[in-house]
Order: sequence, then structure tokens, then C-alpha cells
Amino acid sequence: MFKKGILSFLLFILVISSFNGIASAETSVQENITKKFYAYDEPSFTSPKSNWGNQFNPQVVTVKEKRSNGWWKIATSQGDKWISLNGEVKAMSKAFYVYNEPSFSSAKANLGVQLNPQNVNVRDGNTDGWLKIATWEGDKWINPNMEEIQVKEKFYVYNEPSFIAQKGNNGNQYNPQFVVVKEQRSDGWWRISTAEGDKWVAPNGIKMSVYTKFTTFDEPYLEAKKSGTFDPQNLIAYDGKKTEQGDFYLVGTYLGQKWMSLNGEKEFNEKREPLRQALGYNENDIGPDKTPQQRIVETRAALKAQGLDDTYEPVRIPTEEEKAEFLRKEAEKQQNPKQGVARAGTVTSSWNIPDDWVQKGDIVITPDSNYGVTGHSGIIGKDFTETQGFSGTNKGEYLLVHAPGTSASPAIKIMPLSKWEFIHKGNQEYSNFVYLRYKKDKGAAFRAADYAYNHFYQNGSKYRYDIFGTSAKSNDYKTYCSKLVYLSFRDGAGVDLFPVSNFYIVHPYDFLRPMPIALGLRPYFYGKGGMWWSFS
Repeated sequence: MFKKGILSFLLFILVISSFNGIASAETSVQENITKKFYAYDEPSFTSPKSNWGNQFNPQVVTVKEKRSNGWWKIATSQGDKWISLNGEVKAMSKAFYVYNEPSFSSAKANLGVQLNPQNVNVRDGNTDGWLKIATWEGDKWINPNMEEIQVKEKFYVYNEPSFIAQKGNNGNQYNPQFVVVKEQRSDGWWRISTAEGDKWVAPNGIKMSVYTKFTTFDEPYLEAKKSGTFDPQNLIAYDGKKTEQGDFYLVGTYLGQKWMSLNGEKEFNEKREPLRQALGYNENDIGPDKTPQQRIVETRAALKAQGLDDTYEPVRIPTEEEKAEFLRKEAEKQQNPKQGVARAGTVTSSWNIPDDWVQKGDIVITPDSNYGVTGHSGIIGKDFTETQGFSGTNKGEYLLVHAPGTSASPAIKIMPLSKWEFIHKGNQEYSNFVYLRYKKDKGAAFRAADYAYNHFYQNGSKYRYDIFGTSAKSNDYKTYCSKLVYLSFRDGAGVDLFPVSNFYIVHPYDFLRPMPIALGLRPYFYGKGGMWWSFS
């Protein structure tokens, strides 16, 4: 019984050995090779060569294994190696170029014309994937795993097959050119050879399915000009950028290629929600896509519902002649206090600026799709009485303190109000303005203005524009437009316009809500491109 089991086991081993086509040491044979030959580490022409890449001279070799595809395993002084004396047949399933040398920069053979699909006899190769084949012109080279393809447009390359991966070529585009494609994936990514090594490119874009509504922008940040809002759909993405606000993708739309960020927009909405709940509204419901009349009607309706005054009073920037006359009279008052007001001589002329003129501490809001989902806001940090000694374009101007956006350096800047007011003059879609004034205490408004100028603007180089980094309640070195305005009043004047225990992002439109208006902030007038309306 025991002997019968041993015989069965030996028979099993013999069957397995025969099945794998592996010859045992006892079946090794001697073969006389009459020509020079290469030996390879593996049975592949792209495997590393033994003998330091040199050919062996003709000799008798010990063959340990012979395969049906022509490969022999032989014994050498460097161990077992593989040879193929007569080459290997390889089927080429599509048209292909042949080259004089194993390089895509080498001249093409066959008069530069592709060969039709066919079986070829492979005679040698190298570890870069090149194979030497027999042709009617003699031995030539092919690379079946790589292809030279012309890219007809400028293109970026990426370190990984992802649009948000780091770009190669120092972030610059390559000009149109032929590229060596080592791999083509079904999702549209190509692995190509470059001077920096292998990189990834998607010249035809990548399919991208979006299952939620999304906003598109002209640039890859949330404050960029908003171009549209879209329903869920399948898109083609052409580029990407990883930012602190989220992962932005350049996608094709009927408006052309635009930027979108699903995770950036999602985080913005999540961090906006607490204050939306407290204020009882969503800023997207009042603009920037609605007309001035629609926005004003909705804002007034909200004020009425809270029993608040819903009238608007006109105000304006004085002319240069009016400014000069005002300053002349103020100078006379200072010289003869008996002709002036009781405060003359102890308080600056800012106190005496007429109510229907812009004043320092006024908040300026641009409900404007030029500023994407965020809108834009600023605060008047200096009035014209305080800038008479300034130089250049700021002399004699109202100066607005604001955080312009992600690309601004420094993060906090000043600009003449007249430039802000008329920057979109003639553009009927984007030049809508709202000014608000803290009416309870002019001194508090002035302190907020001074804080904006002295604390924020004067230290502007220390700040970084960042919507998501910290809460709007944190007076740190991360800021944005409406956070700057909010903190100027809270920390500069002791006026918290949003006394809510928990919120993260404050939006410019929040200043129009009943809560801050009930606390003394008044929508003082509404303007558009230098044309002003009174809604009283």
C-alpha cells in the first residue's frame, strides 16, 4: 500500500513536469551554436542582457529547457540565461512605424510610411521596450508598447494622472509637438516621455460626471467672476488646480471652458449655513443674478417683516468744487470758532461732512457676479478731509480699505472711492452698489474706519487672503473682504453687527439683513455706475 502511494506521487510529479514543459537536469542536452548570440536574464528581448551586454562567441552550450516559441534556457558562468537563436514571431495588430535606431528621434524607415498590421520576426531588443525586427530594408526597430503621437494644441503635463497633481515643466505649457506615448489609459490619460522623465497628459480631456448643481467661475477661486450655475451633468475636464479653497477643474460648458470646484463650493456652503440660519436667508436668493429692482424689493420686504424702516436716502460723492468750498468754510470755522459748531476746534472736519455725502465708516457692498459666490465689500477708511496731504491719486479722495481677493499682494489695500464707484461704469450687469452707514453713533463708525486703516491696511503685508482658514470671529492674520469690515466694527468700535454665538463665514450681503440693521446699520443708498436712485 505504501509503495503504491509512492508510485502515484512520482507519476504526479512526472505529469506536472511534462505539463510545464520543463526539462530536468537529467534531460539537459548539448547544442553547438555556430554564430554569436546574446543571452538574456528572462525569456524576453526587452530583458537585461547578461555578459555585460556583450555577445557570446560561437560555442557548445548546455540547454536545460526549450520552449515552443524558440527560447532556450542555457547554463552560463553567470547562471542560467535565455537565448533565442532564430528570433520570436510577434503579431502587430495595428499599423506601425519602424526606425533605423532604437529611438523615436531616429529616422523612420520604409520611407516614413507605416507598415500594415502583420507578424514580424523579433531578433533583439533593449530594456527600453525597443525590438529589432527583420524587414525588407534589413533589421529595423519598433517599440510596440510606445507610440509617437502629434499633440496639436499647447498642453500641460502632470506628475500623476490627475489634473490636481503637480505640473511638470515648471508649471508651463508645452508647445504643440510629437510626443512619445508609453501608455494610453481608457480614461484618457497618456503616460509620455519628457526631458524630466515620464509625465502624464490628457490632450483630449477627461470625462467627469457631476451629480449636484454647481457654479462656474472665470478663474480658479471662489471670488472670481461667476459665469453660470449648472444642473448635474456629464462634463469634460481639461485642467485642474489644487487650492486652499478646494480642487478646481477647468470644464467645457456652452459658455466655453470655465472653472468649478465641487468640494470648495460644498465647504463654503457648509461653513455659511450657521449664519444663514441665524439671518433667515440664503445670499444666493438675492443676487448677484437678480436685477437691482429685485434685490431692493426683497431687502425692503425683509426689513418690513421685522418692523424696521425700509426707506433709502440718497447720498453722493461731492464734486471737487463742493469739496473745495467745504474745506474753505471749515478753515474759516477753525480760525473763528465762534462762527463754527460747538465741536469745531476739538474734532476734525469729518464730523461736519453733510449727511448726504459719503462719510468715513460707510460700508460699501458690491452685489456683483464679478466676485463669484462671495460678492465684495469694503469700508471707507479715510474721507477727503483727511487725505489732503496725501500724494498721487489718493490726494483729496475718499479711500476705501478692502481685501481685493486671492491674487492681491499685499492682501489688504486702499483705493480711491471714485475708482471703485465708476470701475464698472457703463456695464449694466455688474455695477450695482449698496452703501450702509452706522447711524446710532457716528463716532463708532469713525473708530471702525480708523481701525480698518490703521490696523488692517497699515499691516496689510502680514495678512493672507483666506476664506476657510479661520472663523470670521477670529482676529488673526487670515482675512477676506467682509471679515475685515465685520472686525473693524467689532474690534475697532465695539459694535458686533452679528451677535451670533457660532458662525464661520460672513458674507457681504449679510450686512443688508434685519439683524445688523436693527443694531443701527442703515442701507443709506443704492447706486449703479454713477447713477443714483432714491428709494424713499
